[in-house]
Amino acid sequence: MGWWRLSQPKARVSSLGQAFYNCNLIMASLQPTTIYLSEELKHSLQQLVRQTGKPENELIQAAVEEYLKHQHSSLPRSVGIGASERGDLSERVDELLWQD
Repeated sequence: MGWWRLSQPKARVSSLGQAFYNCNLIMASLQPTTIYLSEELKHSLQQLVRQTGKPENELIQAAVEEYLKHQHSSLPRSVGIGASERGDLSERVDELLWQD
């Protein structure tokens, strides 16, 4: 068992254990999925992998996140812009609009 001894066992084992734990947490939170790409897209993705040195799955995740970030909600941006904080506004519209 002597060959297992490290010069700084507590610090080294602790940091390695933490890295292993963090890696498992990340892997446990990812969900596998299958995508189908045209030859052209696959070729472009492979070129990007070579250029950036990043793994294919990381590039795909970043692209999906960026796409979803720029999707618009189903409500127009103007909804809620004139919030009056009056619960009876629609019931009293004529009275409030035509006051002297």
